[in-house]
Amino acid sequence: MLEILEQSKDANIAIKLSGLITEDDYRKVLPALENRIKGLLQFRLLFDWEDLEGWEEEANATKFGIHFIHRWRCERFAIITDDPARAEDIQNLRGILPKNAELQVFPPSERSEAWSWLIGE
Repeated sequence: MLEILEQSKDANIAIKLSGLITEDDYRKVLPALENRIKGLLQFRLLFDWEDLEGWEEEANATKFGIHFIHRWRCERFAIITDDPARAEDIQNLRGILPKNAELQVFPPSERSEAWSWLIGE
């Protein structure tokens, strides 16, 4: 399941990924995300992967960012996880973000620090 979290405000967007992600999950969330970033020159994303099990086969190629055409406007990207199995996914995200985008990984115990870093506090 993909869910845009209530703490999202303005150019700061938090998304919870949990369970096994499907293509249908993407189809439900991407329009809302596109609508949120419409008109923004830059934005910041936080992905909470604490309860993420992975991606179904048909969703595997998407991995949320591959088809996200506005990724070049992402200036900061925070990921919440302490699952070593996500290391390859983190590297893949690094590979599709622009070179000037910052990416930081935080353990679930540092959730508030992740949000503070994302919004620049």
